[in-house]
Amino acid sequence: MLIRCQSCQALFSLQDGVAAAGVGFKVECGRCLTVFEANALPRIPPERANTPTVQRPVPPIYKPPDPAVLERLGTPPRDTFRKVSPEGVPKKRRTGLWVAVGAVVALGIALLAELGLGGLPRRAQERIEKARLLLLRDDRTSLEQATALFTEAARMAPGEAGPEGERAFALLLQAAAQKDLAGRVSKDEGEELTRKATRSMQEGLAAAKAAVEDDREDSFALRAMALHAALAGAPELGLVSLHRAEIVAPQDPWIAWTRAALALSGPPAREKQDRALAALAVAGQAEPRMLRAQVDVAAISLDRQEPDPARNVLTRVLKENPQHERAKRLLSLLPPSP
Repeated sequence: MLIRCQSCQALFSLQDGVAAAGVGFKVECGRCLTVFEANALPRIPPERANTPTVQRPVPPIYKPPDPAVLERLGTPPRDTFRKVSPEGVPKKRRTGLWVAVGAVVALGIALLAELGLGGLPRRAQERIEKARLLLLRDDRTSLEQATALFTEAARMAPGEAGPEGERAFALLLQAAAQKDLAGRVSKDEGEELTRKATRSMQEGLAAAKAAVEDDREDSFALRAMALHAALAGAPELGLVSLHRAEIVAPQDPWIAWTRAALALSGPPAREKQDRALAALAVAGQAEPRMLRAQVDVAAISLDRQEPDPARNVLTRVLKENPQHERAKRLLSLLPPSP
């Protein structure tokens, strides 16, 4: 039991049971020696003192809902209290993922349908294919139409070297035909053809340079640069461009034809004609529909004073394309058949 001095407030401990509970007794403070009266506190049983008080749970009071209120609120829909399974959310997410993947695939298919070979728009690729077929016919109208189609394709695919390079080549094909006839016809007509050839060469060179700026290794641009060098009398420079073009597109029949043009560049010589005939044979074998190669073979035969082989070739060309002006002019220059 603990008691406190009423004078100095010192706290002392006495053995339990010294005095009865509630009975006063005299105590002398061991600190200040003051005598004061203390009372023993009532004893609390240990089991009651250490046992915590536990409150019994009060059951909730359930009050039934008012029928009038329920009738006013109405019956909730069935799906209001539907149980959601844990796997429902991942399933919805997977469904959304597949929808997104499907949309990307559909977009890719649409893009592939719009784009052609080499990343060109489909409409540009269609014009290029049509223009290439026109080049094979080789008459003046076909060459002009091919040039126009290549021009449209180049506008549809800005920054692409291919269409512009093929446009340059089509212009230079016209210049080559005009330049060849200029040296075979009358002076007045020859001067007019020379002016046209010069203009076509200038336009072709500008287009070829523009294509090379877009892609220095584009085979069509390099092929056009080589043909311009042949027409300008610089075959050595043209062979460099042609070699680079052949590395990129070794199966291109027009590369073999350009090699023949480079062989014939400059002063005429029989050795040059032989090399040109070999290159023209390769071009004709790779693309039998190339009338330009056949007409060039006839022109070489005409230069060699071989009218019969030239006549046979030109007659065959005119059967395939009666509108071929150069074939008609060359045929008119041949002596009458015996």
